[in-house]
Amino acid sequence: MDHTYVAMSGEHPTSAYTDLNSAQKAVVDQHTQYMPDGYETEWQEEPGFDDTRVWQLRGRGLGRRWSKAYRSIVEVPNRT
Repeated sequence: MDHTYVAMSGEHPTSAYTDLNSAQKAVVDQHTQYMPDGYETEWQEEPGFDDTRVWQLRGRGLGRRWSKAYRSIVEVPNRT
């Protein structure tokens, strides 16, 4: 089944992508645009609705604690 990957900022969709890698790169680029050097990110995969998946972006700065970035990617099935 084909999917669309919807980038979210909080509860608001910001853009859609046809592949996961492009979506993740775009979200990380947007989120880290004004972050200091040494800021790290990672994706945490979670189950979504109807056998889909959700990826939550987490960040770690100078404090070295991982925290939610309130940005995510939601996998949405293409229905025809």
